[in-house]
Amino acid sequence: MELNLREQDLRTITKSEFIQNYNSSNQNSNKEKFEKVIISAEEFRESRDIETGNILIDKYGSNDHMNNGENGRGITFVGEEKKKVKELLPKYRINVLASDLIPLNRLVPDSRPPRCKYRTYAHDLPTTSVIIPFYDEWPSVLIRTVYSIINRTPRHLLQEIILVDDNSQMIELKRSLDEYINDNFPKDMIKIVRNPKRVGAATSRVNGWRASTGQVAVFFDSQMEVNIDWLQPLHTEVKKDRKTIAMAVLDYVNAENFEYYFYKGHLPRYRFEWKLGFFETFFRKDQIGATEEDARPFFSKDVTSFKSSGRLNNFARSNDLAFSKHQDGTVMVGAAYAVDSKYFGEIGTYDEGMHMGW
Repeated sequence: MELNLREQDLRTITKSEFIQNYNSSNQNSNKEKFEKVIISAEEFRESRDIETGNILIDKYGSNDHMNNGENGRGITFVGEEKKKVKELLPKYRINVLASDLIPLNRLVPDSRPPRCKYRTYAHDLPTTSVIIPFYDEWPSVLIRTVYSIINRTPRHLLQEIILVDDNSQMIELKRSLDEYINDNFPKDMIKIVRNPKRVGAATSRVNGWRASTGQVAVFFDSQMEVNIDWLQPLHTEVKKDRKTIAMAVLDYVNAENFEYYFYKGHLPRYRFEWKLGFFETFFRKDQIGATEEDARPFFSKDVTSFKSSGRLNNFARSNDLAFSKHQDGTVMVGAAYAVDSKYFGEIGTYDEGMHMGW
């Protein structure tokens, strides 16, 4: 594929040759050599202590906190780089220059409510297949999504991550992506399904589900960073009732500088307006429970409502469903939720006649 001048210029600035960029801009890469990962997904699941050979996995948690973007910090550009960011934002809708400078395995702030940090979860929860469709996603954004799942998911629960390529045109997402996945992750842990033609987000998700083998399917977008203990609360609810569709709370990443942030105690509720526009709101007082045992949400008194800005990208996290066992809702986003895989098939999956764009 021929690149236009803007893309050629971008690749010169960002050093976005796939492997060169990712191995040179991340922690410890100048001190230690990346080794090809040779262990299998099964070996990876069986022991949380086994090393893979990939330092972005094996040494996750010992990140250099001074690195660009660590702990969810944003990046500020000045001068010519700031101009370049402004030029590229309309095309990619995110700051790809910032993404290429931030470690693929960066740490994010712990956004769980205080009480949730002391919760424990059953060991024998269902296994999960995380399904991520993408179309021409910027490579470092996509790969950071994968690392966040690998590094912040209990190994024994992660059956696989399935990337569904909806016939992307970016050359970096073809052979280079295959090679990077093969060299840097346990064998068969990351699977790539490639659609021969563009079919849209809905059918791409279904194609990923058909290829999955986990007991629970989790659907993500391709620009996500999960938080601490994101999976266990969702699977706890699905295990209690296989007909539950458990959705995570969403934190935020600023599209312009990649700052990861959240609002303390904020528990959103999703609704449609009369024109069928989707929006985020909050729970009314009559929907708030009085104790943790109530099925309805329980809020502390200092929680205030929040209106999100449309210019921000949503990235997923899950807490322990805040101060209650769960919060009920009737409207949800298309990503960041978990569903029993067999039940998903029983209810008809997505409507594959709905050709959703990207």
